[in-house]
Amino acid sequence: MPGFSEYFEDFDTKIARIEVSGAVAVIDNVKKIIIMSDELITVDYGKGQISLSGKNLTVDYLSGGRMCVRGRFYGIDFTG
Repeated sequence: MPGFSEYFEDFDTKIARIEVSGAVAVIDNVKKIIIMSDELITVDYGKGQISLSGKNLTVDYLSGGRMCVRGRFYGIDFTG
């Protein structure tokens, strides 16, 4: 069985990656913010967009292409 580091060797670092745990979502490879409200956050990751919909959405930080969002999530949409 491959180890954790081997799993990510094939991972394309130029596409979107999102991890959600409870009321926290972390999105990697963010290039720019398209829409930001307390119910919808849409970001561009270079090859498409990711939209998080929910309630009371807030951005904790955006640094080095990584964005941390908190709130109650209802949906995640990918385009591109």
